[in-house]
Amino acid sequence: MAEKEPGFFRRLIKGASAFWRAWTFLSENKLWTFMILPGMLSLMLAVGLIASLYMGLTGAIAGLIPQNQTGFLWSLLQGFLSFMIFVISVITTVFMYRILASVVVMPFLGPLLSRVETLLNGKATEVSISKDIKNAIVGIWVSLKYAFVEIIFLILTLFTGPVQPFIMAAVSGYFLGRGSFDYLLEKHTLSLRERKERAKEFWPEMEGLGVMHFITLFIPIIGPLAAPGVSVTGAALIFYGEED
Repeated sequence: MAEKEPGFFRRLIKGASAFWRAWTFLSENKLWTFMILPGMLSLMLAVGLIASLYMGLTGAIAGLIPQNQTGFLWSLLQGFLSFMIFVISVITTVFMYRILASVVVMPFLGPLLSRVETLLNGKATEVSISKDIKNAIVGIWVSLKYAFVEIIFLILTLFTGPVQPFIMAAVSGYFLGRGSFDYLLEKHTLSLRERKERAKEFWPEMEGLGVMHFITLFIPIIGPLAAPGVSVTGAALIFYGEED
């Protein structure tokens, strides 16, 4: 009798567990040094986005409220507004970060992925320079397309009430997971159409992996520093069958 295909939720959990398995894999094989450059770029990107958004929103709101006000209630209101601006800046950064990270961070994860592939398969998948350039250009276009679709979904979640945070996490998680898998798939496919077809084979795992990536990004410093490399490593563990 043929073995029964794992169900959606089992594969979802498989994707999420791969994210945590990747931490152990990176530690056991002493691969953290490969994450220093992409990790620092990721952290700088996240901090820069938060700081820019916070200062921009603070300046915009400052022009709409009376100045030189005193009193306990006014101080309380100012503190609340500052906190809400910071929260909005962080949440917005997570969504903007994914788009920019595909261009700023992901290309520098190549040495890490090659080392992971060597440990898993005995050799890394070699890609020609011309294909590398083509993949980078296609990657930018795909990221912009993902961003447009993601924004549409996120706008629709505004009407979902109390389940909105969960839907937002699911939507953003899928695109984060897809981004980590795309970096692998582009090395093993000849066209964008073929990449899309291969991606469909892994979409429950992408969702589980991406949700963990999404949640981790909210951890100060450690999140943006480690999440990209951990997620790509987790995708490799799934892709090469190490999480079966």
